[in-house]
Amino acid sequence: MFWNNTGLYVTSSYNTYFAYFAAWGLVLALSCVGSTTLSAPSVVLRVEVDPDQNRVSGTAVIASAAPVSLDIATDGLRTLEVDGVEMALQADSVTVNVPGGGDIHLTFEAAPPSDGVNVIDADNVVLTHSWYPLPLVLATYRVTVTLPAGFIAVSEAENIRSRSATDTITHDSVFDHPLPSVSLVASRHYTVSRKQHRNIDVEAYFFGADQHLADQYLAAAVAYIADYEQLLTPFPYSRFAIVETITHAGNSFPTFTLLGQSVVRLPFIVDASLRHEIAHQWFGSSVYVDYASGNWCEGLTTYLADHRAADLKGEGSAYRKALLVDYDAYIAEDNASSVRDFRFGSSKTERALGYGRAMMIFHMLKGKIGEGAFYTALRDVAEVRRYEVTSWDDLQAAFEAASDSALQVFFQHWLDRSDVPEIAVSAAGTIVLDGIPQLELGLRQRSPPYPMSLPVVMRSDAPPVESWLPFDEVSATVTVPVPVPPASLIVDPAYHVMRALSPAETPPVLAAFLARPRVTAIIAEADVDRYRPVLAAMHLQNCTEVIDDSLLDNGDIAFDTSLVITGFDSRAARQVFGRQAVPVDDVRLVVARSPWHRDELVMVLQVNNTTSENQVVGRKLRRYGKYTELAFTDGRNTHKSVAATADGIHVPIARPVRVTKPGPPPSIPDMLRDVDARSVVFVGEQHDQYAHHINQLQIIRTLHERHGATAVGMEMFPATAQDTLNAYIAGTIEERQFLRQSGYYRVWGFDYTLYKPILDYARENKIPVIGLNLDRELVSRVARVGLQRVGDTDLLPAGMDLTNTRYRDDLRPIFTAHMHGGIGHDDRRFEYFVQAQAVWDESMADHAARFLNAHPDVILVVLAGNGHIRYGYGIPDRLSRRYPSRRTTILQDDDTTEGIADFVLQTETIPGRGAPLLGVMIENENDSLLVRDIVTDSAAARSDIHPGDRITAVAGEDIRSLEDLKIALFFTNRSVAVPVSLIRNGTTVETTVLFAD
Repeated sequence: MFWNNTGLYVTSSYNTYFAYFAAWGLVLALSCVGSTTLSAPSVVLRVEVDPDQNRVSGTAVIASAAPVSLDIATDGLRTLEVDGVEMALQADSVTVNVPGGGDIHLTFEAAPPSDGVNVIDADNVVLTHSWYPLPLVLATYRVTVTLPAGFIAVSEAENIRSRSATDTITHDSVFDHPLPSVSLVASRHYTVSRKQHRNIDVEAYFFGADQHLADQYLAAAVAYIADYEQLLTPFPYSRFAIVETITHAGNSFPTFTLLGQSVVRLPFIVDASLRHEIAHQWFGSSVYVDYASGNWCEGLTTYLADHRAADLKGEGSAYRKALLVDYDAYIAEDNASSVRDFRFGSSKTERALGYGRAMMIFHMLKGKIGEGAFYTALRDVAEVRRYEVTSWDDLQAAFEAASDSALQVFFQHWLDRSDVPEIAVSAAGTIVLDGIPQLELGLRQRSPPYPMSLPVVMRSDAPPVESWLPFDEVSATVTVPVPVPPASLIVDPAYHVMRALSPAETPPVLAAFLARPRVTAIIAEADVDRYRPVLAAMHLQNCTEVIDDSLLDNGDIAFDTSLVITGFDSRAARQVFGRQAVPVDDVRLVVARSPWHRDELVMVLQVNNTTSENQVVGRKLRRYGKYTELAFTDGRNTHKSVAATADGIHVPIARPVRVTKPGPPPSIPDMLRDVDARSVVFVGEQHDQYAHHINQLQIIRTLHERHGATAVGMEMFPATAQDTLNAYIAGTIEERQFLRQSGYYRVWGFDYTLYKPILDYARENKIPVIGLNLDRELVSRVARVGLQRVGDTDLLPAGMDLTNTRYRDDLRPIFTAHMHGGIGHDDRRFEYFVQAQAVWDESMADHAARFLNAHPDVILVVLAGNGHIRYGYGIPDRLSRRYPSRRTTILQDDDTTEGIADFVLQTETIPGRGAPLLGVMIENENDSLLVRDIVTDSAAARSDIHPGDRITAVAGEDIRSLEDLKIALFFTNRSVAVPVSLIRNGTTVETTVLFAD
């Protein structure tokens, strides 16, 4: 098990024994074995495990259809007899001869090493290596293992049967495909849960304390298997098991995966790492890796699992950037190697190469040959090379066949070279050639050049234009016809190319600091006891201590080193960050670029006590390598953030043309001068911007003071809440009752403080407020099944219009973004999406028209998101069909394209403080709120609230739902300690929460 610096738990593929093969130079022996069951030797293994004696004993019968000489690994064996002859065990292996059509009998006793990977104790058995005489070839296996009664066992098997005796239990497992080795995992504490997916038995072997996680893991496993069956081929096996273990495991084996007890409760394990393990069932656990020629499997699995998980959330480019940041942090010219040299990811440097860089190669390959050919090749490999040892060359042949193209140059450069391209823009400008505007772009890279296709996005007043530019020289000038001269361009903004990042793209992160070859730590003499243990636990390279923080002032520190400055209030720290408050955390650090040397970094470190937890923090820090700033209290991370950097290489070209009209800017009252009776004023917003709601209030106040008869229609409330709105405006119910009865927090959810001034003014002046929205569940059903099958026709607005092509065109990118690209090409789903949006807009227009028809002399101010107002085709045009009137459309901080609105307000951001936030991730369960996780640096993180608690009361208010919690917090006095009632492990716990100012 290990962590990478993208924050993901990364696991390794089957098989541990390949490491031994590679170490002994025997991988080629595996490669020579045929792929069919008939050509592979068979092993019948019968063993007994004695946990009390840490002993494994038994027999292995090895048979072969043809004569074969086999090397048998003897690591971990105490004794070995071959056909009754005792063997000397001085070497790592012995050689035996198996007659064609016959067999040999091995009798053995083993004491597997207790190395944190193998475990044998009274309750658990984990044996993944060195536990039986291992033929160093692919073989089929039938395993019979006898354990003390009460143990449940799992192994590589498509069938496991159990037989109980008085004091023992015997498990029989069968794996009829060629296999490098078998493992054995067993425990007295397993509870087995099952779920069926087609003909596949999906199982979870979890310890009792974590059994509640089984359903979540099984559901996720079924979803991932179904996803990969669509993407690749049917699942390779008829069984898959998720097996919890007491070791720090994270490995995939044919038919099962091991996950360590210490991590199964972490939310990202089921969300990302389990996907990684399941992808390994295709590549690594059924198509085996030829390690002698390079490990391609981890890069491919990272692409199919971790990258795919990020991409489905719309975070693919951020994930790729994080990998490039990681690569930059750990790999320099003096430790770089080629991807083909990668074998195992035992260090962060190796993982940056074999997981990160190799993943980017597969991403570039897909872009080069096309998605169809890419997955055709993978399906071919998964089918044709199943149970075979497979090399990079085998993969290349499959991709060439699927794409009908020669890829030798691509693979030669990207697999065999240890450097990465460094892209620089030498010049950029617009020229006119033969009357056609052209972007002229000068590009450079180091020699020898990589052949590549480089994405460039050109920006102007027109929509951005993306071009892919061929670039295979050290220096090239490329011209691209452009419809409009670009004002700027960005090279590779989405990180489609494996390349060195420019300084503007590279955040100063902890991983880069920890990888620095030389560090100087500046410590005040009085602080040595606080800082030295933490620095020692970090394992900084070549760290020199300087016990005097005034030396920077004196210029006595050599500036060709990275620095650790201790104390946020030290003189040295003030040189980097200026005067700062001293943090109260046990440990806080921030990494910055050195102001003295462009290639060096500075870490400012604050340690506020000498507790042993701080040494634990020092050891943990390598898990948090992707972050710029970190804080810990009581050994627990309470804050993490990454410095913002540019995405892509930004190149300014020319200032865009801006047309202005001389004269004083109009005010809001000037803007509203022509609004009169029988008018509708639409005012857009970005929902979370206080400035936008203050502008809306000013518009409502101006119109009310001028015309009197004014009403406010709000997207934020459903029409079903109209009676509650009327009662609140009339003053017959109070605010708490209003929020609950209107369902504000159920149907909208944005902080009510954003809208409170508008509702307060309306209540004070008896201005009607109209709920325009409709039941969101109805909109969701339309999006899922379409209007024709939604039912509830009485709830749908009459006279809907789905013909506006501009409306549909503008919804397409929104749909694609929401569907994360993968489902964005599904025309039926897009139709349903358009219908749902139309139902939403038509309903709001219909509710507004009903009010206006009953109150024709009232000016109605409609408050809705900018997207419902742009170009009029959301609510305004639909309202005009129902109620013709003068209208004014106003957007806020939106585009200024012609026709988008009558006015666009450009605002200054106004900070606002909303209702206090507790800082918990929760879910409703049994009329209470179950705390799933705690947000770092939050009120909950500073109090006695823990994951697994159930919140039952806040400030004396009973809490049964998220709505209850939000209402209670809205009325909470943040200046005092707020009482909170919890149920923890069946016991009521009382605590208090203090909210920060």
